[in-house]
Amino acid sequence: MIEGTAYAFFDIDDRIPGGVVGVEELPEISGPVGPEGHYAIQVPDNASVTPYIETPAGYRDIYLQTFYTSGEDLQHVNFQVVPDIYYVGFAALLGIPLDENQVLE
Repeated sequence: MIEGTAYAFFDIDDRIPGGVVGVEELPEISGPVGPEGHYAIQVPDNASVTPYIETPAGYRDIYLQTFYTSGEDLQHVNFQVVPDIYYVGFAALLGIPLDENQVLE
């Protein structure tokens, strides 16, 4: 099992409910982020898993590092998601172009 919390990027007390956490290597595995920002999904043992979060409107989806499961649950696999306003603002501040979908080029 992988479990953790989705936090807003600039405020650790601000949790982000309403998203869905999935695993890149196993598209059939996903689970909801609950009202307190917590999620838990079952993953196979002895497997490489790269968790990602599909965020609610107003935030950016993000991928975490790849983990290798080896007999124990992975706890505190947390996300810090960036609000759109900061994402676009940082891109402008740093002079990084965005494509037509407002994604970094």
